[in-house]
Amino acid sequence: GIRGRGYPADTLYRYHYFLQRAEQLEMHTDVVFYMDVDLDVGESVTPEEVSPTESRPLVAVRHPLQNHGGTPEIRPSSRAFIPPSLPRPCYVAGGFVGGRTPEFLGMSREIARGIDEDDDGEVVAVWHDESHLNRFFSSNTALFRVLPPSYLYPETWNISYGARITVRRIPHGDNRFATESFAAVCGWVRGGACE
Repeated sequence: GIRGRGYPADTLYRYHYFLQRAEQLEMHTDVVFYMDVDLDVGESVTPEEVSPTESRPLVAVRHPLQNHGGTPEIRPSSRAFIPPSLPRPCYVAGGFVGGRTPEFLGMSREIARGIDEDDDGEVVAVWHDESHLNRFFSSNTALFRVLPPSYLYPETWNISYGARITVRRIPHGDNRFATESFAAVCGWVRGGACE
């Protein structure tokens, strides 16, 4: 099993946890998905609508609370830093990501390596594993099938697109994350991976 390490380690090291099971995943799965525990998948979501494709072996969801480029890591001291030379067609969420097993594990290895290098430099990326995911996405945009934010629809929001997978509001105790609220305008990115 996986021993809880507390926040933010439990989320930051998720790609390390996937790699602990790499051999079993390689032997027994064609496709791997990670979904946060607070997600509620509607009955009408089909495997075909969220699965990777031949040309886009990885799947991510455009973040519903981030406008266009989102809030990536801006400190060059972090391996999650996205230099201006890399494309940023959108910002993807860490709560629902997947892909064909070989590509998913390859992504996991690269993200885990970046986190380990940050650890060596005593740096924690601004949005933890999600910052590293966005760095990988920016370097490998063509590998991703990007789903619209309706696949991570915040439960308490009334947004103009319909919910396919709902993010349920779960109380997290007496900390800043329990009372924090987010506001952002979501816009479509035309002509790119996030269309």
